[in-house]
Amino acid sequence: MGGAFGAVVVFGLLGRVDGWCAVGLTVLPATVMLGLFCNTLCLRLDLTFGYFGAQGAGFLFMLNGIAMSALGGAVLGCMTFTERGRTFRPHWLK
Repeated sequence: MGGAFGAVVVFGLLGRVDGWCAVGLTVLPATVMLGLFCNTLCLRLDLTFGYFGAQGAGFLFMLNGIAMSALGGAVLGCMTFTERGRTFRPHWLK
């Protein structure tokens, strides 16, 4: 699922938009693809196998996945599409 999200970012956003607009457009698919779709799959698997606590706290399981996906998308967007974020890249990538 992460590879599919990366392809959406590369083919849909990279080189077309920049700045904070691109950060917002990165958060949206991260939340939908990873937070909703992937986390729903993980929730269903965890309800079957019981490894990560979704049986006792399914709402918190989903809420955590959605929040972390949105946060991860924001960090990715900031580091990819803003000048301040690009300063954190390794020297050999500049």
